Amino acid sequence: MTETITEIPKEVEKALESQDIILGLKQVKGLIKSGEAELVIFASNSPEDVVKNLEELSKLSNTSIKQYSGTNAELGIKLKRAHSVMVAAVAKSK
Repeated sequence: MTETITEIPKEVEKALESQDIILGLKQVKGLIKSGEAELVIFASNSPEDVVKNLEELSKLSNTSIKQYSGTNAELGIKLKRAHSVMVAAVAKSK
C-alpha cells in the first residue's frame, strides 16, 4: 500500500531548490526504470491505471512512492508550478 502524505517531504523541497525534480509521467517512468529515481509523488486524483503502473515500476526498482493527498492542481501549487502536476520524482544525487 502506498503511503498518503499531506505535506511535501523535505527531499522534494531540496530537489526543487537544486532543480533535481522531474515532472511528467513519461519522464518519471523513465527515471524509475533507469533506477535514478529516489522518490516518486503522485496526486490523489491520478488515474488508477497510472497509479498501479507507477507502483509496479517502483517495486521493481525499489523506489519510494507516495500519494499526495491533494489534487494535481494542488500538487502543482506545492511544487511552485503555474500548472497542475500529476506525478513528480526526485532524481538521485550523482
